[in-house]
Amino acid sequence: MSDSVKIWLRLVVAAVGVAVLGFLSHRDHDSEPADGNGVVASTTVAGCEPGAVTAGAGPSDWRKRSLDAGPVGIRKDPLAAMSLRPDGSLVTKMPILVAGQDKVTVAVAAGVRARVRLFYGTEPGSFNDGTGFERVRFHPCKDRERTVWPGGIEVEGSGRVRLKVTVADQEPFVVGLGYPVEMDSPDTSKDPGDGG
Repeated sequence: MSDSVKIWLRLVVAAVGVAVLGFLSHRDHDSEPADGNGVVASTTVAGCEPGAVTAGAGPSDWRKRSLDAGPVGIRKDPLAAMSLRPDGSLVTKMPILVAGQDKVTVAVAAGVRARVRLFYGTEPGSFNDGTGFERVRFHPCKDRERTVWPGGIEVEGSGRVRLKVTVADQEPFVVGLGYPVEMDSPDTSKDPGDGG
Protein backbone atom coordinates (compact mmCIF):
# COMPACT_ATOMS: atom_id res chain seq x y z
CA MET A 1 0.00 0.00 0.00
CA SER A 2 1.43 3.38 -0.91
CA ASP A 3 2.24 6.01 1.69
CA SER A 4 -0.39 8.39 0.31
CA VAL A 5 -3.13 5.74 0.67
CA LYS A 6 -2.01 5.02 4.26
CA ILE A 7 -2.15 8.73 5.12
CA TRP A 8 -5.58 9.04 3.49
CA LEU A 9 -6.91 6.02 5.49
CA ARG A 10 -5.53 7.45 8.75
CA LEU A 11 -7.27 10.77 8.06
CA VAL A 12 -10.57 9.01 7.32
CA VAL A 13 -10.34 6.93 10.53
CA ALA A 14 -9.45 10.04 12.55
CA ALA A 15 -12.35 12.01 11.07
CA VAL A 16 -14.82 9.21 11.85
CA GLY A 17 -13.47 8.98 15.40
CA VAL A 18 -13.86 12.73 15.94
CA ALA A 19 -17.42 12.63 14.57
CA VAL A 20 -18.39 9.75 16.87
CA LEU A 21 -16.85 11.42 19.93
CA GLY A 22 -18.62 14.67 19.07
CA PHE A 23 -21.95 12.90 18.82
CA LEU A 24 -21.45 11.07 22.13
CA SER A 25 -20.32 14.18 24.01
CA HIS A 26 -23.40 16.15 22.92
CA ARG A 27 -25.85 13.36 23.64
CA ASP A 28 -27.91 13.68 26.82
CA HIS A 29 -27.12 10.54 28.86
CA ASP A 30 -30.72 10.49 30.15
CA SER A 31 -32.36 10.74 26.75
CA GLU A 32 -34.13 7.81 25.17
CA PRO A 33 -36.64 7.44 22.38
CA ALA A 34 -40.20 8.34 23.31
CA ASP A 35 -41.46 5.74 20.89
CA GLY A 36 -40.31 3.39 18.17
CA ASN A 37 -40.04 6.31 15.74
CA GLY A 38 -36.99 7.74 17.53
CA VAL A 39 -38.76 10.87 18.80
CA VAL A 40 -36.82 12.23 21.80
CA ALA A 41 -38.86 12.47 25.00
CA SER A 42 -39.79 15.99 26.12
CA THR A 43 -37.95 16.87 29.31
CA THR A 44 -38.03 19.69 31.85
CA VAL A 45 -36.21 20.53 35.08
CA ALA A 46 -38.03 21.19 38.35
CA GLY A 47 -35.55 23.12 40.46
CA CYS A 48 -35.62 25.02 43.74
CA GLU A 49 -37.01 28.30 42.37
CA PRO A 50 -39.81 30.09 44.26
CA GLY A 51 -43.13 28.91 42.86
CA ALA A 52 -41.67 25.66 41.59
CA VAL A 53 -41.48 24.16 45.10
CA THR A 54 -43.75 24.40 48.11
CA ALA A 55 -42.75 26.46 51.16
CA GLY A 56 -42.67 23.50 53.55
CA ALA A 57 -40.65 20.32 53.51
CA GLY A 58 -43.61 17.95 53.55
CA PRO A 59 -44.69 15.65 56.39
CA SER A 60 -42.06 13.72 58.34
CA ASP A 61 -44.17 10.54 58.03
CA TRP A 62 -44.27 10.81 54.22
CA ARG A 63 -43.08 7.20 53.75
CA LYS A 64 -46.26 5.85 55.37
CA ARG A 65 -48.35 7.83 52.86
CA SER A 66 -46.25 7.08 49.78
CA LEU A 67 -45.61 4.35 47.24
CA ASP A 68 -42.27 2.56 47.62
CA ALA A 69 -40.07 4.76 45.44
CA GLY A 70 -36.80 5.08 47.37
CA PRO A 71 -36.19 8.73 48.37
CA VAL A 72 -39.14 9.83 46.20
CA GLY A 73 -42.56 10.36 47.74
CA ILE A 74 -45.56 9.74 45.48
CA ARG A 75 -48.80 9.41 47.43
CA LYS A 76 -50.50 6.03 47.50
CA ASP A 77 -53.30 5.50 44.96
CA PRO A 78 -52.58 8.80 43.16
CA LEU A 79 -54.96 8.01 40.29
CA ALA A 80 -57.93 6.95 42.45
CA ALA A 81 -59.89 10.20 42.01
CA MET A 82 -59.13 11.98 38.74
CA SER A 83 -61.04 14.82 37.07
CA LEU A 84 -62.39 14.38 33.54
CA ARG A 85 -61.35 17.05 31.04
CA PRO A 86 -63.45 18.08 28.01
CA ASP A 87 -61.02 16.24 25.71
CA GLY A 88 -61.66 12.97 27.57
CA SER A 89 -58.33 12.81 29.42
CA LEU A 90 -58.14 12.49 33.20
CA VAL A 91 -56.04 14.76 35.43
CA THR A 92 -55.15 14.92 39.09
CA LYS A 93 -52.77 16.76 41.38
CA MET A 94 -49.83 14.59 42.38
CA PRO A 95 -47.15 16.42 44.40
CA ILE A 96 -43.70 14.79 44.40
CA LEU A 97 -41.34 14.79 47.38
CA VAL A 98 -37.61 14.06 47.24
CA ALA A 99 -35.75 13.34 50.49
CA GLY A 100 -32.11 14.43 50.49
CA GLN A 101 -30.23 16.32 47.81
CA ASP A 102 -29.69 13.70 45.08
CA LYS A 103 -31.09 14.69 41.71
CA VAL A 104 -33.97 12.46 40.65
CA THR A 105 -35.51 11.83 37.24
CA VAL A 106 -39.14 10.73 37.06
CA ALA A 107 -40.20 9.58 33.60
CA VAL A 108 -43.25 7.99 32.06
CA ALA A 109 -42.40 4.31 31.57
CA ALA A 110 -42.06 2.74 28.14
CA GLY A 111 -45.34 1.50 26.78
CA VAL A 112 -47.47 4.28 28.27
CA ARG A 113 -45.62 7.38 27.01
CA ALA A 114 -48.17 8.13 24.31
CA ARG A 115 -50.94 8.63 26.86
CA VAL A 116 -49.34 10.05 30.04
CA ARG A 117 -47.92 13.54 30.75
CA LEU A 118 -46.29 15.02 33.85
CA PHE A 119 -46.74 18.66 34.99
CA TYR A 120 -43.94 19.97 37.25
CA GLY A 121 -41.52 22.88 37.42
CA THR A 122 -42.15 26.37 36.09
CA GLU A 123 -42.50 25.56 32.37
CA PRO A 124 -45.52 23.27 31.96
CA GLY A 125 -48.12 25.69 33.34
CA SER A 126 -51.49 24.22 34.22
CA PHE A 127 -53.40 21.29 32.75
CA ASN A 128 -55.36 23.80 30.66
CA ASP A 129 -52.49 25.72 29.03
CA GLY A 130 -49.54 23.33 29.18
CA THR A 131 -48.68 20.20 27.22
CA GLY A 132 -46.81 18.47 30.03
CA PHE A 133 -43.67 16.36 29.82
CA GLU A 134 -42.61 12.73 29.56
CA ARG A 135 -39.64 13.24 31.86
CA VAL A 136 -38.93 15.62 34.75
CA ARG A 137 -35.54 16.08 36.39
CA PHE A 138 -35.99 17.14 40.01
CA HIS A 139 -33.14 19.16 41.54
CA PRO A 140 -33.82 19.32 45.32
CA CYS A 141 -33.10 22.39 47.42
CA LYS A 142 -29.65 22.14 49.03
CA ASP A 143 -30.85 23.64 52.34
CA ARG A 144 -33.78 21.26 52.90
CA GLU A 145 -34.11 17.77 54.28
CA ARG A 146 -37.01 17.21 51.87
CA THR A 147 -38.18 19.18 48.83
CA VAL A 148 -41.78 19.08 47.63
CA TRP A 149 -42.96 20.09 44.16
CA PRO A 150 -46.63 20.78 43.41
CA GLY A 151 -47.75 19.31 40.13
CA GLY A 152 -49.83 16.63 38.57
CA ILE A 153 -50.41 13.99 35.95
CA GLU A 154 -52.64 13.66 32.88
CA VAL A 155 -53.72 10.24 31.60
CA GLU A 156 -55.56 9.21 28.45
CA GLY A 157 -57.35 5.87 28.51
CA SER A 158 -57.97 3.48 31.37
CA GLY A 159 -54.82 1.35 31.25
CA ARG A 160 -52.29 0.92 34.02
CA VAL A 161 -49.78 3.76 34.54
CA ARG A 162 -46.12 3.26 35.44
CA LEU A 163 -43.30 5.71 36.10
CA LYS A 164 -39.56 5.12 35.88
CA VAL A 165 -37.57 6.65 38.75
CA THR A 166 -33.81 7.23 38.55
CA VAL A 167 -31.93 8.50 41.60
CA ALA A 168 -28.57 10.14 40.84
CA ASP A 169 -26.68 7.68 38.60
CA GLN A 170 -28.23 4.50 40.02
CA GLU A 171 -30.17 1.91 38.05
CA PRO A 172 -33.74 3.09 37.35
CA PHE A 173 -36.70 1.28 38.83
CA VAL A 174 -40.38 1.24 37.88
CA VAL A 175 -43.20 2.39 40.17
CA GLY A 176 -46.77 1.34 39.42
CA LEU A 177 -49.41 4.03 39.98
CA GLY A 178 -52.35 1.75 39.25
CA TYR A 179 -55.32 2.52 37.00
CA PRO A 180 -56.88 5.96 36.45
CA VAL A 181 -60.36 6.31 37.95
CA GLU A 182 -62.69 9.25 37.31
CA MET A 183 -63.74 11.06 40.48
CA ASP A 184 -67.26 10.14 41.65
CA SER A 185 -67.28 7.17 39.26
CA PRO A 186 -65.37 4.38 40.98
CA ASP A 187 -64.28 1.61 38.66
CA THR A 188 -65.17 -1.66 40.36
CA SER A 189 -63.83 -3.80 37.52
CA LYS A 190 -60.23 -3.30 38.67
CA ASP A 191 -58.85 -5.01 41.77
CA PRO A 192 -57.97 -2.20 44.24
CA GLY A 193 -55.35 -4.47 45.80
CA ASP A 194 -53.51 -4.71 42.47
CA GLY A 195 -51.37 -1.67 43.36
CA GLY A 196 -50.39 -0.93 39.78
